[in-house]
Amino acid sequence: MNPYQYRAPPVGIELVPRPLKMRLTVRSLSGNSGSHGRHGTLSQLLGVSTGIFLGFILTAAIRHLMLKPHMCLSLRNVPIYDDKNDAYRIIGFDISKDTHNSAKNLLFVGVMTADKYLDTRAKAVYETWGKQLPGKIAFFSSETSTTNVDIPLIRLRGVDDSYPPQKKSFMMIKYMAEHFADHFEFFMRADDDIYVRPDKLELFLRSVNSTKAHFIGQAGKGNQEEFGHLSLKMDENFCMGGPGVIMSRSTLLQVAPHVRDCLKNLWSTHEDVEVGRCVRKYAKVPCTWSYEMQSILYHNSSGTEAFTGPLKQREVHRAITLHPIKNHTHLYRLHSYIQGLNIRSSEAELVHFVRELTKTSEEAGLPVPHLDNPSSGIYLNHLGTDVTLQKWVADSEEEVLYWDFVSKAAFQPGSANPRHKPTSGMTEGLADVIRDVMEIINRAEP
Repeated sequence: MNPYQYRAPPVGIELVPRPLKMRLTVRSLSGNSGSHGRHGTLSQLLGVSTGIFLGFILTAAIRHLMLKPHMCLSLRNVPIYDDKNDAYRIIGFDISKDTHNSAKNLLFVGVMTADKYLDTRAKAVYETWGKQLPGKIAFFSSETSTTNVDIPLIRLRGVDDSYPPQKKSFMMIKYMAEHFADHFEFFMRADDDIYVRPDKLELFLRSVNSTKAHFIGQAGKGNQEEFGHLSLKMDENFCMGGPGVIMSRSTLLQVAPHVRDCLKNLWSTHEDVEVGRCVRKYAKVPCTWSYEMQSILYHNSSGTEAFTGPLKQREVHRAITLHPIKNHTHLYRLHSYIQGLNIRSSEAELVHFVRELTKTSEEAGLPVPHLDNPSSGIYLNHLGTDVTLQKWVADSEEEVLYWDFVSKAAFQPGSANPRHKPTSGMTEGLADVIRDVMEIINRAEP
């Protein structure tokens, strides 16, 4: 018997050896050419055809399941999420009205959060600075996240709340590129323990050319223990994720198509390091090398104690973002303080405008406009009074009083100890005046 030949008596399949190939032949069990043979041949052909057809159907079904759109890493370059209309509905974006509205299309903020923080941190962010942005905001969480809080929540399919959140971060970047890249100029990646000052952020972003590739953040190279272990060259950096990271549209579109490759080539466990590596590789831009970013995008190294004490600090007044606020109740406290600063700033602008109006009217020989409205409790005309430290005006140079010195002690008659240090209220007031004056000087154009 030929060792290359195998016969299966019940079926009649013979493997006939040929040079460099093998041929599959089907033979009838009966040597006769009668009706029985023809019937067997037709049955076999029908069985083979049915098997091929079923195999094709099963193969197509398996490929459909393997490449289903909700899988996180598709093998094809196709959208991996729901219809875009759902995304627009979630963030409350009207394409017909908001796409060309500069007050609503400047920035999209993606906040990475987890299911356990949706009712606390995420809610606090949305109820404070999240609604004041010159754009839109969305909270990205795991696929199984649930909440009764009314926030724009996007559940990333196939993503969980495991830490570190490399997968969640990269999938959020891909989601933003697929759904919102055509409608916003800048895209911000933020944590749920950050506070953002939307007014200052808007002024900053409007000074940046959004058509160029930008990767804006506080540059880092790792702490002392991590230095040299993050696979970074001496001239390479990354944007620290905590204080916030901002990408221009150009940067986002260059990085998003390569999210799968970046996830397959992780060199560290730090999400922000890997995002920076991916941006540097595919968008060819590093994180902003600027020392000033440490105060603009401010990170407090005190951990859980950050921003729990007095808020009247230079860093709080200067920064665009403040991180971290671990307790969500302190986020409301910080927001209330910042709103108070904004009210003071608006009052100062009002005083300035009234003084300018009064001065211009007097120089033009026109009557000063009457701005008071007693019935509504509005009294503004007195704000036009000239700024002076004394009510009495000297008639000659000899009558002008001048300061010899500023004493560290204050004198108060009628007390047991007339000489005492300035009170805490006076000290705080002087500090406020000095800080405001310095801010005015720094804002002044040369």
